[in-house]
Parts: sequence; structure tokens; C-alpha cells
Amino acid sequence: MAASDVIVDGLFGIGLQRPISGVYAEMIQVANNSQVPILALDIPSGLHADTGMPQGETIKAAVTATFIAEKNGLINAASYTGKIILCNLQLPDHIMELI
Repeated sequence: MAASDVIVDGLFGIGLQRPISGVYAEMIQVANNSQVPILALDIPSGLHADTGMPQGETIKAAVTATFIAEKNGLINAASYTGKIILCNLQLPDHIMELI
């Protein structure tokens, strides 16, 4: 892996319903072992968005920037999420009321 200041994780999102395996699991292992801070987008890859349970190899983020609303799975998964930052994307109130 090339030297970097941060790794951005956007491999898998909230729809993941199976354990991560193969080359993707290997990529997550390399990222987690790199000692470089990881920024997860919406939810760390491999973390179940509803339960917070890891599904095989799972990113261990320093920071998770989650979008629109906090996912239930982020609540008790601090060892995978790191600091959670909610990015509401400045959606209008009438849209936010639907969520």
C-alpha cells in the first residue's frame, strides 16, 4: 500500500447483508493493519447497519461520517466506528420529517 495520511472506506454501505470475504476481506485487513487513520463513509464496511454486529472482516474506523440520520448499528459499535459525525446534508425539514 502506498504511504498515505488517511484511508477512506466506502467499500460497502448500509445494504450489506452477508459476511465480507475474498479480496474485499483482504483489503479490510490491510487497511486495519496499516496504522493509518480510517474515515468510514456512512458506516464502516462489514458492520451491519441495523445490529452493529460485524459481518466477517470489518473496518475499524477512527471516524465515521454518517449521512442524513444515525444508523442503529452505530450506537454500540464504538470499536468499529470511532468518533461518529452526523452529516445531515442540509436537507429541507419536509424531507427530514419522512425519515
